[in-house]
Amino acid sequence: MQLLSCFLIVFLSSCLGKLDQKQMQSTIEQAKACYKELGMAEDSDLVMRAIQNVDLDFSDQEVDFIRCVQLKQGVLDAEGNYHTQKIKDFFLQSKTFNEENVNEVVDACFDLPEEMPVKEKVRKSYSCLLTKKKFDFV
Repeated sequence: MQLLSCFLIVFLSSCLGKLDQKQMQSTIEQAKACYKELGMAEDSDLVMRAIQNVDLDFSDQEVDFIRCVQLKQGVLDAEGNYHTQKIKDFFLQSKTFNEENVNEVVDACFDLPEEMPVKEKVRKSYSCLLTKKKFDFV
């Protein structure tokens, strides 16, 4: 889930990138820790819904979950600032993502004003990622 919210995150279109097994395992482990922290059922399907953009309505619980995963991934800090290079590096670890596509979507979606409330940043950035990405996560 290493970006689920980013990273939360969740690519197929002009490039056929996929998260590799290590990235998926790490993301799932982070998701399980967030389920526990947020008092969610351990068998929740939210991580896969967030990655695949299935039935995601960005409720407060979903945004809190995405934020939690992004914090664990280190792509979002405690002050609510995104670290875009870490997001790019995460995707490019798998060697299947097109660097130009990754850079384009990350720059477009995660460069947000510092004064924006954190939940709004998470909601807006992840929604943007799911809308603008030119790749699939799985």
